[in-house]
Amino acid sequence: MSNRFLPPKTFASALSFCQEILRSSPLLRERGSCEAEAEQLVCAAFRKATEIQLSRFDLLLRGQDFFPPAALEHLLNWSQLRAAGQPLQYLVGYQAFFEHEYAVGPGVLIPRPETEVLVDAVIRWFDGRGEKPSLGIEVGLGSGAISIELLSHWQELRVMASELSSEAILLAIKNAQSLLGAHAAGMGRLEILAVENAAHVMEPFPEIQADFLVSNPPYLTRSPDEVDLDVETFEPHQALFAPEGDSLFFYRKIATEADRFLKPHGVVFVELPHERALSIVELFEKSGWSTELVSDLNQRERVIIAKR
Repeated sequence: MSNRFLPPKTFASALSFCQEILRSSPLLRERGSCEAEAEQLVCAAFRKATEIQLSRFDLLLRGQDFFPPAALEHLLNWSQLRAAGQPLQYLVGYQAFFEHEYAVGPGVLIPRPETEVLVDAVIRWFDGRGEKPSLGIEVGLGSGAISIELLSHWQELRVMASELSSEAILLAIKNAQSLLGAHAAGMGRLEILAVENAAHVMEPFPEIQADFLVSNPPYLTRSPDEVDLDVETFEPHQALFAPEGDSLFFYRKIATEADRFLKPHGVVFVELPHERALSIVELFEKSGWSTELVSDLNQRERVIIAKR
């Protein structure tokens, strides 16, 4: 019998086994991500079975070590589902973001590395001025990654956040309790305000004189150039796509309504699509804001900072 059909016994053979399954996906082959994703899945399967977390370096060192059958069972299942298109983060149940790891699952947008630029922009703005904000607003909480990172950075900060998805709210509470403490969510440092539809994302906030407003709103269009098939198939559309026919909907809401919730010198930080960066700048400036853009590592405009 060929070794190809023997169950893998070692970390190295488990890794090769996973890579072979992932290569059956044309999408993953086209992205060139089979090797990297296989490493993540092997480490995650081992962690699921043993509660031991491995780095990539640990994985390579353990090449000829025994790979547990319980971990192999997870690896086989996850590899097949990933090859079928399901997001890796939904399968393993977490995603690393900024300085922490966040629980994620179907119904919540997976935090992206690009959004770390948004968190970094807020921190640099206030730290660079020697200021410590005491109250912030987030429009569209999602998994809670943005607010929780800011709350972790400033121990005296409180954030009020709106969110449409009940699944996202439950995961955000879980993440807040895990990373900030058992009483962080609810009426604690992170107050979550549920909304009924996208048109009302700003309505739950009282006029509270916050130091900043931050948001990563839904901004994609359904153009195949903007969204991958697996993302469109599995991630929540209400967190991905702007309302049909109005790709600037949420930016217009923020530009025209943020004043009601901010101090006179409060600042707005919003992630944006680089394809529409200039249109968003024009929208904010027509509403009386002065703006600057922050680029990501690919030198694409990623964040707009707006102030009066």
